[in-house]
Amino acid sequence: MKIHPTAIVDPTAKISAGVAIGPYAVIGARVVIGERSTIESHVVIDPDVTIGSGNVIGPGAIIGTAPQDLSFSSERKTYVAIGNENVIREHCTIHRGSAEGSVTKIGGKNLLMAGAHVGHNCEIGNNVIIANNCLLGGHVSVDDGAFLGGACVFHQHMCVGRFAITQGASEIRSGRARISRFRREREKAGDLSTQARG
Repeated sequence: MKIHPTAIVDPTAKISAGVAIGPYAVIGARVVIGERSTIESHVVIDPDVTIGSGNVIGPGAIIGTAPQDLSFSSERKTYVAIGNENVIREHCTIHRGSAEGSVTKIGGKNLLMAGAHVGHNCEIGNNVIIANNCLLGGHVSVDDGAFLGGACVFHQHMCVGRFAITQGASEIRSGRARISRFRREREKAGDLSTQARG
């Protein structure tokens, strides 16, 4: 374990062997970080976040802070769970769940490029690529192998299908669910069904 002297680690955090924590990082209460993960400079992980092994969290990423939900109460116990071997690049934000006991989940072997936002209660599968500045509203579900183009915006409660691909700068709104292919031009959207999520 290698923790930079300027990093702040809460005494209730559990840091596994081989973890590196960079300058000015803040690791909050009840955070768990799996072995061989790297937390780079100025990262904030707080609170109640579980991160698996072999992850790389880039500079300035913020994970586990309160959701952007006006109904949220700071007294609620909510969580973020992140699997193994993810790369979460600089300035990504991942918010914890909103309802009591709920979780924002990210699977394994995903790439979140710089500036991506994962809203509260999202569920990201495995081997997903989320490109730069892509924004996921609350309760968005992304199945395995999907590729979300840069600067795409996903309305809350969307469900993105397995191996889906979206063109950069697309806006995907409510009612367009189980996406398998989506292009920016609304009239040319293909292979869409309307199986709205819960």
